[in-house]
Amino acid sequence: MSHDVFNTPGAHSWTCPTNVTAIRVVIRGGGAGGYSPSPWTGGAGGGGGACSDSDRIVVPGQVYSLFVGAGGLPNADGQVSWFDSEATAKGDSGRSSQWYGPTGYTSVGTRTAIGGGGNGPVGNAGGPGGGAGGEDYKNGDYQTAGGTLFPGGAGGNAGQPGVAPGGGGGGGTKDGTPAAAGAAGSVIIVY
Repeated sequence: MSHDVFNTPGAHSWTCPTNVTAIRVVIRGGGAGGYSPSPWTGGAGGGGGACSDSDRIVVPGQVYSLFVGAGGLPNADGQVSWFDSEATAKGDSGRSSQWYGPTGYTSVGTRTAIGGGGNGPVGNAGGPGGGAGGEDYKNGDYQTAGGTLFPGGAGGNAGQPGVAPGGGGGGGTKDGTPAAAGAAGSVIIVY
């Protein structure tokens, strides 16, 4: 089994190798940034990037477009990642609630897993960012001793950025530690 990994934010292209007619695409959205705190409490962590895991029929020699979503700045969603303008995934920002971090979401994929939202803040502390969603690994070619073949990144603690791919940024603290950005997502093509 071979795989190509794209983890630099922005547009890319992938040329289907000779004799390859089917692929699995694991798409993880950019993690959201954490929430800036209010005057009386810390801010929630950003949601982890969701994961879309789907099988695709492809044509040898054809060039396919894809996009790797950047992580969200504080108070902002992560960018959407996609392959061939179809399967998409991203993380939702902690700005939707200062108390409870949101989850990531995915719009297309035969097997999907949602990134966990950051926990709500406690006192001065900011909530941690959500970990990114993981791909399905129930099929034999995805089963590994440690879990998923391509695991998502962890969410950052209060004031700390998310870990690539797709971890949500930690929330800011009441005592002045600012909220942190989420991590970039990724597109992985398995064939």
